[in-house]
Amino acid sequence: MTSPTRTIEDLRRNWPSAGGANSEQLRRALRQAATLGLDVGPIGEVEGTRSDLDVNVEVGGIEVDFLWRKRRLVVETDGYRYHRGEIAFEDDRHRDLVLRNLGFDVVRLSYTQVTAESGAVAATLRSMLAAP
Repeated sequence: MTSPTRTIEDLRRNWPSAGGANSEQLRRALRQAATLGLDVGPIGEVEGTRSDLDVNVEVGGIEVDFLWRKRRLVVETDGYRYHRGEIAFEDDRHRDLVLRNLGFDVVRLSYTQVTAESGAVAATLRSMLAAP
């Protein structure tokens, strides 16, 4: 799993100009990280290659949080503030059905899972991404 810090770092490195075509995606990713209370830390150089992870992209008319397109995997991060209540619950289930009908696996993670159970989350996603 790519950490919030690494994701933001990748976005900044790949879209450095504020006026670039994808600067809106970087802005949205930063806003979402702040809304979820995620610490994106200082942005520095990271060794390794850029993953095939896309952030806040549209799939079948639905904007998803994280997408590994080649692996057909969508990860949605659901903070309680914006995903509580009957309407949000039903909307999330509808999104899952649409994505699954398009052939994507959907994993929903809570803020607590991302922050307090990151090792288990990383292991699960790593396993899913490694599967044939």
